[in-house]
Amino acid sequence: MLVLNGSIFKKAICAVLAAILIAGCFYTGTGASAANKSFEQDGFTFTIIDSENLLVSLKKAPEEAGDGYYIPARIRHRKKTYTITEIGNAAYAFTDIEDAAIPGTVTRIGDSAFAGCSALKHVYIPAGLESIGNGVFSYCDGLTDIEIDPENKAFVFLKGILYSADMKKLLWGSGSVKASCEVADGTVEICSYAFEGNKVITKVKLPTSLHKIGRGAFMDCSVLESVTISKNVKTIEGNPFMYCPALESISIAKGNKSYSADKSGLLLNAKKTSLVSASAARGDIELPETVKKIVKGAAAGNTGITSVTINSKVKTIEEFAFADCSSLAKVIFKSRKTVLPEEGGVFKNTYYYLDVTVPYPSGSGVQGDFEDLIRSNSPNGVIVIWR
Repeated sequence: MLVLNGSIFKKAICAVLAAILIAGCFYTGTGASAANKSFEQDGFTFTIIDSENLLVSLKKAPEEAGDGYYIPARIRHRKKTYTITEIGNAAYAFTDIEDAAIPGTVTRIGDSAFAGCSALKHVYIPAGLESIGNGVFSYCDGLTDIEIDPENKAFVFLKGILYSADMKKLLWGSGSVKASCEVADGTVEICSYAFEGNKVITKVKLPTSLHKIGRGAFMDCSVLESVTISKNVKTIEGNPFMYCPALESISIAKGNKSYSADKSGLLLNAKKTSLVSASAARGDIELPETVKKIVKGAAAGNTGITSVTINSKVKTIEEFAFADCSSLAKVIFKSRKTVLPEEGGVFKNTYYYLDVTVPYPSGSGVQGDFEDLIRSNSPNGVIVIWR
């Protein structure tokens, strides 16, 4: 997930997808001893997941398909006919497939299976499909409708949004949703990367039934302006609003006991000990004295932040917290005890030669591990200033 100033984060996505593909080769399935063995056929890569019943997972489509991309239902290998029951993670990602007619043999589609397929215009979901992963159709800008077999009992496509049949999970929001998007009553969870890359929605109305917002759920929604977290939301994974350049406000509905927001555009947990999102913040930001943790990607892609003051109680800053904040020119640390990840991209692609002020070190007066960590998280260059 499956973006922000756009290109930089998409490169990161491609790297993640590549890692998924490599990991996929070691998929643990069921069956006899030959299970989990990969092979190539007609440009496709498959993995045997059940050698006794001759079942395989389609792990990767060809890099190039001169006659157009298709999805096979069965494949011959060493004089045996295998049935394809699974389309693996990122299997068709960033290919030129135009029509994803899922075969009736397929019961599962993995994460990001068709992510970045800009030419994709039609998807057919067969009766037997039971499971769809996260971010399956992220950045499929031309896909505005999905055909679902009337016998399918797992999914429903309503007003441009793909839900689970019981309407409890929102799986994907297409480009045919209204600009003022209304999530259906009864929805309990918005899955990870559900609206990723959506270029239509400007506002989102969340139902009181909603309990969970998945990681990156609204990532790179380029025209999203405002969101109100409904009162029963208890779980927000990471920062769902990374790379939303038009986002002006994140507010909390009256009665929500899990999250809070302040006038500067910061979304925090109820106790204000964790910074969840700074995607709506602008200008010079000073974190509340109560904050102890800055979550992964908390401000990623925010081009309006110019400086940030990190209080002395912040113990942990996670990966990519301020990545791609291109206007961020100054960071002030009030403590040397804050823990940064090694080469975690915390300040990746910020303003050229970021000025970072840190407390003067005690003892010998020479810089040490803290300064080294700052530099390892600022690959575009950093100037460390002691105070």
